Order: sequence, then C-alpha cells, then structure tokens
Amino acid sequence: MSFSRPRASSNPDRKSALRFTLYGLLVLFMSNLGAVVDYVLHPKIYYFDEEHLIAGGITGITMILLLGGLEMYLTRHRRSEAVLRESREQFRVIFDKTKDGILLADVENRRFITCNQAICDMLGYTQDEIRQLKVDDIHPREDLPGIVEGFEKQARGEVESAGELPLRRKDGSVLYAELQSNRVSVAGRVCLLGSFRDVTERRKTTETLAHLGMAVDQAAEAVVVTDREGTIQYVNPAFERITGYSVAEVVGKNPRILKSGEQDASFYRGFWSVLGRGEVWTGHFINRRKDGSLYEEDATISPVHDSAGNIVSFVAVKRDVTRVVSLEKQVRMAQKMESVGTLAGGIAHDFNNVLTVIIGFGEMLKRRIANDPKAASDLDEILHGAERASVLTRQLLTFARRQVVDLINLDLNQVVADLEKLLRKVTREDIEIKTFPAENPVTVLADRGQVEQVLMNLCLNARDAMPGGGQLVIEAGVTSLDEEYRKQYPYMKAGRYGVLSVSDTGIGMDEKTRERIFEPFFTTKGPDKGTGLGLAVVYGIVKQHNGFIHVYSEPGKGSTFRVYFPSVESLPDPKTAASRTVTVGGNETILLTEDEEPVRNLMEQTLRSYGYRVLVTRDGEEAVDEFRRHEKEIAMVVLDAVMPKMGGKQAYDAMAKTSPGLKVLFLSGYSANAIHESFVLLPGLPFLQKPFVPDALARKVREVLDKT
Repeated sequence: MSFSRPRASSNPDRKSALRFTLYGLLVLFMSNLGAVVDYVLHPKIYYFDEEHLIAGGITGITMILLLGGLEMYLTRHRRSEAVLRESREQFRVIFDKTKDGILLADVENRRFITCNQAICDMLGYTQDEIRQLKVDDIHPREDLPGIVEGFEKQARGEVESAGELPLRRKDGSVLYAELQSNRVSVAGRVCLLGSFRDVTERRKTTETLAHLGMAVDQAAEAVVVTDREGTIQYVNPAFERITGYSVAEVVGKNPRILKSGEQDASFYRGFWSVLGRGEVWTGHFINRRKDGSLYEEDATISPVHDSAGNIVSFVAVKRDVTRVVSLEKQVRMAQKMESVGTLAGGIAHDFNNVLTVIIGFGEMLKRRIANDPKAASDLDEILHGAERASVLTRQLLTFARRQVVDLINLDLNQVVADLEKLLRKVTREDIEIKTFPAENPVTVLADRGQVEQVLMNLCLNARDAMPGGGQLVIEAGVTSLDEEYRKQYPYMKAGRYGVLSVSDTGIGMDEKTRERIFEPFFTTKGPDKGTGLGLAVVYGIVKQHNGFIHVYSEPGKGSTFRVYFPSVESLPDPKTAASRTVTVGGNETILLTEDEEPVRNLMEQTLRSYGYRVLVTRDGEEAVDEFRRHEKEIAMVVLDAVMPKMGGKQAYDAMAKTSPGLKVLFLSGYSANAIHESFVLLPGLPFLQKPFVPDALARKVREVLDKT
C-alpha cells in the first residue's frame, strides 16, 4: 500500500490563497498598466516616477490583502453554513427519531413551543396541534394541581425529575410517563425542555407484581420458598401467624424446625423422592408451632426450574386445616352417634313393648299368687330384672333422643340448688362440693327431670374421677356466643345460652378417651362400676334440647363439662307439687289402638278389669273408622304413637276435626316423630311411657278422664 501526497487543489485553504494571490497580481498589473503602456509607446520620453511606482505597488499589495481576506471570509462563511446545516440535520434526526417524547414549553405561559414525533405518537396529536396546546391540556384534570406545582418547581430549577405522571391522550385515555426536565433559555425566553418516557407497561407490570406480592402477603395460606437444599428464603405473614415463628427466626433455617415427630422418616423420604424427580408433591403434615402445640396442614410443594430445566428452588403453599380436621372428627362423631342412636332407639322401642308385656302380665300374675310366698318372691325377681331392663331402655332412648320431653321455663339456679343436698349424700366426704349460682335467674326452655339427670350424671362421673378425693365445682350462668366464638366452634349457633358447668380435680382424660366418652356402653371404669350410659344419656338430652356440650380435660389436670341450653327471656315457671291420683276404675267407653298384639291384650284386660268398656283396633286407620261409628259413645281414646298405616297423632287429628274436645292418652316406647318431630310433648297431650304396670295405665286413664 502506498500513500500519495494530497494535491494542493484538494485543500480549500490553499485554493483560496492561490486565488487571492492571482487577484492581487492582476490588480497590481492593472494599477501600473498606464505607465507600462506609456513606456512602451514613448520609451524615450517616459521615465519611471518612483513615487508613482511605489504608490501603485502599495495599492496592489493592499488590494491583494483585501481580496484575499474577503475570499477567506467568504470561504469560511460558506463552510460554517455547511457545518450548521449538517448539525441542524443531525439534531432534527436525533430529535425526531428518539423514542422518548420531547416537549419544549414556555415557562411564563406554559404553552408548548415545539415537540418531536415521539410525543405526537404518544399523545395522538400532530406537531401543529401540540403547538396550540398548553401544559394543562395534556394531563387529567384531577391531577393538574400537583402537576402544575411540579412544573413550577422545575421552572425554578428546584427539581429536574417529576417521576411518573399521567398524560391524557387526544382520545381521552391516560398513559403514564417518566419525566426528566431541564431549564433552558430560547431566544431570551425561559423554557423547560422535558423528556417523556412511556412507562405504562412497566407500571402495569409493577402493579401486577405489587398485587401479586399483596396477594401472597395477605393470603390465608402459608407460602414458603426454599432453595434446592431446603433452606428457607422467604415466608409470608400467614406462615408467621400459623406457626408463631417470625421471618427473622426462620429465614436461613430448614423447615425441619416444624417437625412434630408424628410422622416417621419414611414419610419424609417419600416426600423428597417426589420433589427430587421434579414433580409436585401434595400431602398432609402434622407440625409443631413455636409454642409446642400441634397443628395440621395440607401442603402443595412445587419445584421451580430455570431456563435450562434445573431445579433452583421450591415453593410450598400450606393451609392450616386443624379446625377442619377437628370439625370433620366432630361430624364423624355426630354421624356415628346418630347411627348408634337410631339403632339403640329402634331396639329400645321394640324392647319396651316386650317389657310392657312382661311387667304387665307379671303384675297381674302377682295378684293371683299372692298366697304363694315362694312363687311371689320368684316373680318379684323377674319383675325387678324387667325394671332394670326398662331403665336401660329409657337411657338408650334418651341417648337416641327418642324420649318425650315436657318443656317448661326452667331456672338452672333452682336445679343446682335442689340437687345440692342430694349430691352431698351420694358423694364421699373427701370430695368438697362448691356451687356458684348466677346472680339472676337463668331461664331455659327445658324438661326439669332431664336437666336434673344431666347434672346428676355429670356430678357422679366427676365423683368417680376423684378416687382419692378432690373438689367438685358446679356453676350456673348466662353467656352470649358471638361470631368470633363461632369461628372456633362453627357448629354452634350465635345467641344467648344458659350454661351449667361441672368441674373436678380428678384424673382427667387423654384425647382418645375424650373422643369416645359419649358413646353408649363406653366406659373407663372397671367391671360392675357402671353401664357406660351416663354420659351417653347426657349427650342425648343436651342434643334433644338443641344445646351443646363441651369437654375440657387433660390427664392429671381434671375435667370440665360445660352444657349450653338456649336461653329464654321469660320468667321461670313456678314449681308444682306432684298430684296424687287415686287408682279408681270407671264405666266409660274407651277406644284402644295398639299394633302390638301382646301389649294390646294386656291393656284391654287391664282396662276391662277396672270396669271400662273397651273398643279395640290395630292401627290408626281402623281407629278412625271405629271412632266415626261410635263417636257419641267414646269418652276417650288411647293411642300408640307409632303404628303402621297411620300413626297415633295423625289418627287423633282426624278424630279431633269432628270432636275438638276429645280426650286422648298417647303411649309409646318412643315418640319417633309421632307426637312431635323433635320428640317434644305438645301442651295438653297426655303421654304414658312404655313399659308401664297395669295400675299406672289405669291411673293415667282416670286422670285424663277426670281432667276438665
């Protein structure tokens, strides 16, 4: 490669120097042209004037200098114009092609002087249209006060950046831009040159991420992020709330700090095996909180992969299901109790019919063999066994909520006071009894006998739980259950309740025992120490009264039973003395309806033996037909509550349509929706529970007949 010397003509300055030298020589020649011509024409007479020659030379040199300077000025001027044109072109290209919008605004009137194409595209205006606008015209009206204030601060040079601000397009839509401004002077006017960068999409992304962050922070489920080794990198507030650990306490730690020991090593090996394959693991944890208490959670743990498919971290979403599991247990318990209750109720009902026959005919036979002491003694044993069986069936019916209840406005304070003396007789001297009634009456709508049975059973159970003595505390009170309480016990209804509380300082119970204490025949007592029906009866009575029962107990720390009965605003009903009814017969006509033939025969013989005329039918339909044929003769009807074809209550309703004042006595092993779907005795409808002795039937019939 060779380098050639550049030609002189290629240099603009050399060209100019050559030109003004030639121009100067030409002027010099022209200024002395006359003398030269005169000399040529008249050489003999012409002589050179030295002064003239010097003057001409000076003039020529001066002209050379002037012309050369003029040429250099013109050349440089042309060069400056070319450079300026090139600079302007470059500026216009940069100004128009930049992606950021640019606006130049006069500070004094806030009117736009010029703009680039990018801002036109952002706002939807042409450049001419923007030059007709002011700062106020391109922002939403509601944001103008703050924007104008910011504009003035920028004009004073206090700030250069306005951050993100909203811009209003020509069509009225809004975009967000990031503004950087500079205070400049243009033609003697103070202006602001603003550069606008559209950040609408970035803002949306930021808002989306912010919403995502808020969603994670406010989620009810715990969210945990760990690295691939299981080290915790992030937990949300729900994790803190559920576990009791703060973020500072767990970040950098392994989730094994939550292990409860309830799940063995094979569980965790299987868990990591699934995650190690890059698969999602779903399962159930029993973990331990910071305070040591256990909780249960359903978890979904997902591996997070990078662009190369490698696992870089794990994300766990965990939901505390402790309450749900507890409720499921309660539902299963309720279903089990309902099933057992249905079975027990059905058996007890049928068994009561059998016992009615055994006891009834046994009592009749006893009268006939009164002169045979040995036979009478044997028969007494039979009747005593039947009576014990009758007690068991009544307990089963109570548990199954098949007992008829006679509701009154009952004061729980009075129940506690009435039973206190009896309790002191049935408990030992080494047990201290304390009672704490409420200051005012605690009125509930309940069956007095059944509530007394609840309190007695709980107290006897507490006595047996304190073989070495202790303290028995009985309290009555009123409480209101609000929605906050229902969050803990959602199966309870909000409202006002009367509460009976029985506490002891006995041996207490573990969780497995607590889960079974209300099951029939379940007992922790030794042989011949009880039937296992005491708490089952309590459960049945409470449920039949639409109440609730809670148990609080730990091994070695005693137990507390709290029974909630719906409270009423009425005053307690006065206690009535038990009326004594003389057993007498009569000669009235009685319509007897019973579907069990042995029971029907016993009742018919009993009533006839007391002088009554008896019309006998086998079901409700026969009873209605028979009543219509002998309506004027019939003084009262005796109806079994549960019968095929038509139940006793339905039959009575059909008869009462034509005879509103008809007297009736209902009988049943249990009511089974015959008298009332909740087994509550309707006011004014007498009821006799099976099994019964013949005298009891006769007394009840006479009582109904004599009632006005």
